[in-house]
Amino acid sequence: MKQYRASLDNTDVPSSRFDTVVEWLLMGLLAFMPLAFGVVHAWSEEVVIALSGAIVVCFLLKLIFHHGPGPTWTWAYVPLGFFLLIVIFQLVPLPAFLVNIISPGTAALKTQLLGDLPGADTALKSMTLSFYPNATRGNLRLILSVAAVFIVVLNVFHHPARIKRLLMAIALIGGIIAVLALAQNLFGNGKIYWFVSSSHCKGYSGPFVNHNNYGQFMNLSIGAALALLMVKLHEGFISSKITSPVVFEHLTSSSAKSLWLLVAVMGLGAATIFVSLTRGGMVSMLISITFTTLLITSRQSLKGHGWIMVVMALVALICILYIGFDGVYDRMVTLRDFDKVEGGRLQILKDIAIAWTKFPILGTGLGTHAVVYPMFDRSTNTALAAHAENEYAQAAEETGLLGLVSLIIFGIIIGSNYIRNIRNTNLPICSAVYGLGFGLLAILIHSLSDFGQHLPANAILCAIFCALLLALARWHGLPARENTAKPVLSVARASSPWKHGQDGRATGMAVLLPCLRVIVLLGVFAIWLWAFTGANNARIAEAHWEEVLTQEKRLKDRDWKGTNAEYAFLISHATAALEYQPDNIIYRHWLNVYR
Repeated sequence: MKQYRASLDNTDVPSSRFDTVVEWLLMGLLAFMPLAFGVVHAWSEEVVIALSGAIVVCFLLKLIFHHGPGPTWTWAYVPLGFFLLIVIFQLVPLPAFLVNIISPGTAALKTQLLGDLPGADTALKSMTLSFYPNATRGNLRLILSVAAVFIVVLNVFHHPARIKRLLMAIALIGGIIAVLALAQNLFGNGKIYWFVSSSHCKGYSGPFVNHNNYGQFMNLSIGAALALLMVKLHEGFISSKITSPVVFEHLTSSSAKSLWLLVAVMGLGAATIFVSLTRGGMVSMLISITFTTLLITSRQSLKGHGWIMVVMALVALICILYIGFDGVYDRMVTLRDFDKVEGGRLQILKDIAIAWTKFPILGTGLGTHAVVYPMFDRSTNTALAAHAENEYAQAAEETGLLGLVSLIIFGIIIGSNYIRNIRNTNLPICSAVYGLGFGLLAILIHSLSDFGQHLPANAILCAIFCALLLALARWHGLPARENTAKPVLSVARASSPWKHGQDGRATGMAVLLPCLRVIVLLGVFAIWLWAFTGANNARIAEAHWEEVLTQEKRLKDRDWKGTNAEYAFLISHATAALEYQPDNIIYRHWLNVYR
């Protein structure tokens, strides 16, 4: 079986037009997400769901109409599927007695909060584990998109040329975003794209509203550039000894232009992380650079590649010195007063620990932190904590021990494949592991103090990195010479004598498998339709709510002295927003206030 998998992962496996369509759709998705502010609005979430759904449908159509190897199996599917089932289970209305058994804290708190309302006896006969199903459904739609991209990349991007194109696309998109961030810093007016104002940033983070979210995106982009750079260097020096004259000759040749482009992307990306003043991004990048550099220099075949990090650091330093070193220095100096810097976040973690003890197994519902945490908030900060500023703590709070363990198991599977890839340096494409590991390590560290993985622009990139690590691990044990192996399965079938009974079973499977794939396609299409419909309703509701907020601002500026027509306009749009999202508590609350 191992020999069969390895051969199918080789370049002799023909690609189809469906693969090409998937590749272009994925490139479009990767370019759209960072330019759309990292995907923080309902309209951009709808685009992400539409594109990711189209990607997975194209992949399933390929399985039906293109004769080739079946889906790639990995144990990573198990914790991923289990996590999705937990979230779905949180949305299922359950009898009150069952909720009291599996999550007594949920049953007790909901009874306490709703027990004195009219009709409470009827309303409390059944309940969901999620304290805010509207938020849980919204987060589930996005997680399904991330999972779809992960599965498709793992199954489609097994060809070295295709992997390199994907890495180049991620690196170039990251480079464009870095140039935009530098331009907004040097010539900007404090607004994103020079005309979108935000109270959370001054345009130092490119199109991203939050500089920490930008730091995660750029660290992943640097990782993609480093991954492709390592592959190209391995290809360039695969048949020669790495010495200073050989390196200099190669780097000054015309074929090395792409190498310098990748180094420039890495340098500019590192510079913009500092300029954006994200402490978490800076620290995670520096730790990842140190670890990756030590790892590269420890490998006997890669000792001559340590200059990559030096050149990247020089490019970043030059940019920082030109733009402004004082601001970066002042920002980093604040890390000396750790208690003051992270005091608020540490208090959030302590409060979340108390909340977790109330709902330890299945959590409060994915995406419910903003509505549950205020009940346990003991800080003096009056602002609403929309996120826990720690992905691990928020995952434990919202999905409980089962959800957190499933994510940990998924991480262990990815980590074991990373180690396996590090040990396999026969093939040039496997050298991409160093850049992929750089990006994922930076995310793991930064997630201790940020919520960047809640943005699809970052989460989908992480999913792609994980899928590529799994895909590269399947090349383990192949010889350095590529494109020579033939699919063993076809040879085995041709040389093996088949009995009559075996022929019958083979014919039955040949009929059954396409039927199963059609059923899966229909099921996936139904899920996609559900997700797209929900996202479309959220987009329309948000558009109406934007009209509400605009009208509200006009009335506030005049001390709420308005005409009947103005109040009718306000209430009509608030009502329309609630019609498209009936269980949105924000829309419902403020509609009653306006009335």
